[in-house]
Amino acid sequence: MEVESGNDPNVYSTLGCPGAVDEWTCCETIGKAKCGAALEARYSSFITTADIDYMKIYGINTLRIPTSKYQAEAELPGVQT
Repeated sequence: MEVESGNDPNVYSTLGCPGAVDEWTCCETIGKAKCGAALEARYSSFITTADIDYMKIYGINTLRIPTSKYQAEAELPGVQT
Protein backbone atom coordinates (compact mmCIF):
# COMPACT_ATOMS: atom_id res chain seq x y z
CA MET A 1 0.00 0.00 0.00
CA GLU A 2 1.32 3.41 -0.93
CA VAL A 3 1.13 6.33 1.47
CA GLU A 4 0.24 9.61 -0.18
CA SER A 5 0.31 13.12 1.19
CA GLY A 6 -2.49 14.39 -1.03
CA ASN A 7 -4.88 15.34 1.75
CA ASP A 8 -5.99 18.94 1.85
CA PRO A 9 -6.29 19.93 5.54
CA ASN A 10 -8.88 22.57 4.61
CA VAL A 11 -11.28 19.75 3.73
CA TYR A 12 -11.30 18.58 7.33
CA SER A 13 -11.95 22.09 8.63
CA THR A 14 -15.13 22.20 6.57
CA LEU A 15 -16.17 18.91 8.19
CA GLY A 16 -15.82 20.44 11.64
CA CYS A 17 -12.35 19.09 12.35
CA PRO A 18 -10.07 22.15 12.58
CA GLY A 19 -6.43 21.17 12.70
CA ALA A 20 -7.04 17.61 11.44
CA VAL A 21 -4.70 16.44 8.68
CA ASP A 22 -6.43 13.15 7.86
CA GLU A 23 -9.59 11.11 8.41
CA TRP A 24 -8.23 9.44 11.53
CA THR A 25 -7.45 12.74 13.26
CA CYS A 26 -10.79 14.16 12.17
CA CYS A 27 -12.64 11.24 13.75
CA GLU A 28 -10.63 11.59 16.96
CA THR A 29 -11.51 15.29 17.02
CA ILE A 30 -15.28 15.11 16.54
CA GLY A 31 -15.98 11.60 17.80
CA LYS A 32 -17.13 8.43 16.12
CA ALA A 33 -20.83 9.32 16.00
CA LYS A 34 -20.33 12.58 14.08
CA CYS A 35 -17.40 11.33 12.04
CA GLY A 36 -19.30 8.72 10.06
CA ALA A 37 -21.92 11.19 8.89
CA ALA A 38 -19.34 13.87 8.08
CA LEU A 39 -17.18 11.52 6.02
CA GLU A 40 -20.17 9.98 4.27
CA ALA A 41 -21.30 13.45 3.19
CA ARG A 42 -17.82 14.10 1.81
CA TYR A 43 -17.60 10.77 0.01
CA SER A 44 -21.04 11.14 -1.58
CA SER A 45 -20.10 14.49 -3.12
CA PHE A 46 -16.43 13.86 -3.92
CA ILE A 47 -17.06 12.19 -7.27
CA THR A 48 -20.45 11.50 -8.77
CA THR A 49 -21.80 9.33 -11.57
CA ALA A 50 -22.07 12.51 -13.65
CA ASP A 51 -18.29 12.96 -13.27
CA ILE A 52 -17.71 9.38 -14.45
CA ASP A 53 -20.03 9.89 -17.43
CA TYR A 54 -18.10 13.05 -18.33
CA MET A 55 -14.78 11.16 -18.20
CA LYS A 56 -16.22 8.41 -20.41
CA ILE A 57 -17.01 10.99 -23.10
CA TYR A 58 -13.29 11.78 -23.25
CA GLY A 59 -12.26 8.15 -23.46
CA ILE A 60 -11.16 7.64 -19.86
CA ASN A 61 -11.84 4.01 -19.04
CA THR A 62 -9.82 3.49 -15.88
CA LEU A 63 -10.19 5.08 -12.45
CA ARG A 64 -7.67 4.97 -9.64
CA ILE A 65 -9.54 4.81 -6.36
CA PRO A 66 -7.26 5.42 -3.38
CA THR A 67 -8.10 3.79 -0.08
CA SER A 68 -6.71 4.20 3.36
CA LYS A 69 -5.01 1.74 5.64
CA TYR A 70 -8.07 1.87 7.87
CA GLN A 71 -10.42 0.92 5.06
CA ALA A 72 -8.20 -2.02 4.15
CA GLU A 73 -8.21 -3.23 7.75
CA ALA A 74 -11.94 -2.74 8.32
CA GLU A 75 -13.82 -5.72 9.69
CA LEU A 76 -16.75 -6.64 7.48
CA PRO A 77 -19.64 -8.88 8.41
CA GLY A 78 -19.14 -12.41 7.09
CA VAL A 79 -15.45 -11.90 6.27
CA GLN A 80 -12.98 -14.10 8.09
CA THR A 81 -9.62 -12.62 9.01
